[in-house]
Amino acid sequence: MTKSSAPNVEQWLADESFQRWITNTATAEENKRWSDWLQSDFRHQEIYREAIKLWKLAQFKPASVPDIDSEWENLQDRLNLNLPKTASVVNLSTNKQNSDRNLSLPKLWFRIGAVAAAIILVALVSFYLLEMKHPSRQAFQIASTDYGQRVRIALPEGTTVILNANSTLQYPTTWTKKTIRSFRLKGEAYFIVASLPKGKQHNFIVETKDGKVEVVGTRFAVCERGRGTRVAVEEGCVKVSVPGDTTKQFNSQTTNILLTSGHLLKFKRGDRSLTPKYENVDIYTSWWTDQLVFDKTPFENIITRLQDTYGIQIKITDKHLLKRTLSGSIENTNLQTIITALARALQVPVQRKGNVIIFGKS
Repeated sequence: MTKSSAPNVEQWLADESFQRWITNTATAEENKRWSDWLQSDFRHQEIYREAIKLWKLAQFKPASVPDIDSEWENLQDRLNLNLPKTASVVNLSTNKQNSDRNLSLPKLWFRIGAVAAAIILVALVSFYLLEMKHPSRQAFQIASTDYGQRVRIALPEGTTVILNANSTLQYPTTWTKKTIRSFRLKGEAYFIVASLPKGKQHNFIVETKDGKVEVVGTRFAVCERGRGTRVAVEEGCVKVSVPGDTTKQFNSQTTNILLTSGHLLKFKRGDRSLTPKYENVDIYTSWWTDQLVFDKTPFENIITRLQDTYGIQIKITDKHLLKRTLSGSIENTNLQTIITALARALQVPVQRKGNVIIFGKS
């Protein structure tokens, strides 16, 4: 990076000398060079202020690498994964020009809500109409999200669903005491299920193309993005059913398994053996909060999540980066904040060219 480069916050933050300067660790020569740069153009002062805000916000907790793994236990005690109190729809900013990093939380939600109201692509589309010949058929509607969006759906019976970006959920249109709680998911969603007494609404069923998940009063996340289905149970108990082959529906060949709190299960349609694991499920359920949580998470998995969520393309210049693991938490309100913090944690430069983000030296 040279002083003659076009002014760009992200590019300056990728410059190690610039980083030393804004963190008061630069040499005397660097201090003079950057002070001269600051005074040479009024636009540089704005870049400097934005860089300071972004740098402070993009704190990976803990920040040090490789010692960050050892801090995980302390982080768990400090994490706050409470349900957001405002905004039923969230647009996760991918625009580096809109990354107002130090907005107060109320202002941030206000802005998110305003943007969401303008460009929200949630489509509530009638999926099935009640037919005269089948008066008992249940009508459904579809909620869908685009890249960088997140939707919160409050159902009349008390259940809350948070639909992640690039996802589709089919659910009942009308709710009565006879409504069957049946959902079909493509993508990723987090469910906070209301526990209801025995009856038609007692069961809660989520189907993906790979199988179905039945629950009764619990918190869990389901993800299906064309690579099999993943279920992470945060609280309570769920039952997973997987058809015995890739063509038949649920029958006597179906494989069933019960999952409890802390269980993670990955499966595909046709799997005859289901093996759940106990893991830190916050890794798979924290995406709907203001913090992304990692626990010895390979960088390649983080790349997949960001690409699925924001519709971006991430490239790395050193393949060894894919196997690097990260532990800790990070702000989850802005893509630019996330990639900046990841670059700092990995101690590599990052640059953005349109929809492509490149980690590592050119």
